[in-house]
Formats: sequence, structure tokens, C-alpha cells
Amino acid sequence: MQRLQMKVEALQQVLVDDAEYKMRSHQAHKVSQSVLAINKCLQLNAPFKDELAALAQVGEVEPLIAVVAASVPAAAAAKGTCTRSQLQESLKEIGPEACRAALMPEDGNLLWYGFTWAINKAKIKERGQVEGDSALAVITRAEDYLERGNLKAALDEVGSLQGMPAQVMSDWKNKALERLQIEQALELARAHTLCMTTTFE
Repeated sequence: MQRLQMKVEALQQVLVDDAEYKMRSHQAHKVSQSVLAINKCLQLNAPFKDELAALAQVGEVEPLIAVVAASVPAAAAAKGTCTRSQLQESLKEIGPEACRAALMPEDGNLLWYGFTWAINKAKIKERGQVEGDSALAVITRAEDYLERGNLKAALDEVGSLQGMPAQVMSDWKNKALERLQIEQALELARAHTLCMTTTFE
């Protein structure tokens, strides 16, 4: 009887483990599908409110996924967020404005603005990881990082700007930070999905 009882208990444990494994595998699949769907929306600058809600649903039983879902700005989910290519184009457009702002004195007038435009236009545009802490050098390095797919490094460069150039770049910085925050949250969700599927292996 004791041996039979041990077999029954072992079988019950196997059934419990199997049910828990299937449940976690199902949750991992839902997370994976939600992350893929959100990534697709990110590529199109499309809203992903429903996809984020599906991720948050898994968060009801997976605390880390709940943290991931909560870290994604609700406004970005409702309206979409800039694509990397949009950020790259925007940086090319507004970067020269930041460089001109760096040349502009505090009491500068419209004449000064025209003067800075001429100076900035006359400069030979460098590329790559140039040296220096001028606004032009910072923007050039940021553009290079973006071209190589390193959004965080580009954001760090722009974040080092001070004064008027920083003010000019503030909107771009906020959009880039929003994008990076979402990407990092999804990367964490992907990593946790692997943990969820290998726990019982």
C-alpha cells in the first residue's frame, strides 16, 4: 500500500508539473505573439494599444511582464511612436538648427540668425565619429550612431548638448527616448519569454 501510495503521489506531481508547464508555455507564446505584433506596429509608426493590452493580460500572472507593460508609455501605444528611420530623417533636418543655435548670442537678432546660417552653410560637413564637443561634432556623432543602428548612443550624444542647442533638440530627444524605452521593454519581455519556456526543461 505504501508503494502504491508513492506511485500515486508521483503521478499526481507529474500531472501538476505538466499542467504548470503547459500554462507557462501558453503564457510565453502569448508574450511572444504580443511582442511581435508591437514590433510590427513600431515599424509602421502605428498605434499598438490592443497589442499592449494583450501583453498586460499576461502580466496578471507574470509580475515581470506586468512591469514591462507598465513601462511602455500609454500615449505612445495610443498614437504610435516614431520609427528609427523617421528619427534619422528628423535629426538630419533639425541638427543644423541646433548647430546654428550654438553660434547665436543671447541678444542676437534676425541679422545674427542670417549670419549663423551663412557660417554653418560654409562649414564642410564631416561624417563618422569626429572629435570635439561642439554642437556640430555632437550632432555628427549622433547621426553616425543612428546610421549604425545604435539609438542609445545617439541619444546619449544629443543629451550632452547644453543651452540653446539642447532646447532645439528637446522634442527629438523626447521622441527618441520614447522609442528607446519601448524597445528596451520589449527586449526584456523577449528575454523573460525564454526563461518561461526553459524553467521546466
